[in-house]
Amino acid sequence: MNPGDKLPVPIRIIRRATAVHEAGHAIVAHVFGQRIEFVTIEEGEHQKGAAPFYGKGTVATIAAQLAGGLAERRVMRGFPTDLRDRQLALEQATLTCWRDKSVIEPLLHQCSKLADFVLEDEWGAVLGLADELVAKRRIDGSDSMQIIETHICKIRLPRYERARHAVVAWYLGLLRNAMKRQTCDGPHCLGPRAVAGPGVDARQPDPGGNSQVSGGLSLVQRTQLPPRRTGTH
Repeated sequence: MNPGDKLPVPIRIIRRATAVHEAGHAIVAHVFGQRIEFVTIEEGEHQKGAAPFYGKGTVATIAAQLAGGLAERRVMRGFPTDLRDRQLALEQATLTCWRDKSVIEPLLHQCSKLADFVLEDEWGAVLGLADELVAKRRIDGSDSMQIIETHICKIRLPRYERARHAVVAWYLGLLRNAMKRQTCDGPHCLGPRAVAGPGVDARQPDPGGNSQVSGGLSLVQRTQLPPRRTGTH
């Protein structure tokens, strides 16, 4: 082995990172009301996994989609992660029928910050679900929800929902500005509901309060939240 060569990563570490990746998807999806079908990691040299989920809400869906890679990077610092999650999140974002980066890239950035906000608070839940996944290899939807419920801190759930509402409100404002610029090039841009995308109704009042953001700061960071609590979950 040459001095500059990297040592191969042991399979047990890769398996653990894969489990953390899928647990990250599942935890964020569950927190934002998405339904989890199952969570699994596959046997073999090339570790793969899956955590399919479904539900309403563009912001919630994109945040959950990005959460896997964010979780994995916490345990595999310095290693490249699968870009498939970002590609799927990008596809979800373009379902709004907006194509220019002035809408898509900021949306992905804010959803990434939202997912990381949940992962930071619920990291113990992510590791707990990952442990179960390493042991069992597959956990069905109802069982995964029970495991998540035993690990997450329920008193924090309103904080996450307020943060999500802030991102949704900002997102609707961004879409309205894009409509004014008439930059929509999708075939189904028929009005505010079509523009806002799945699970978002642009005709309704902004659910997250002030949608203005400045200075490039994350909306999650700017959301006024009560102090974190510790103790019994």
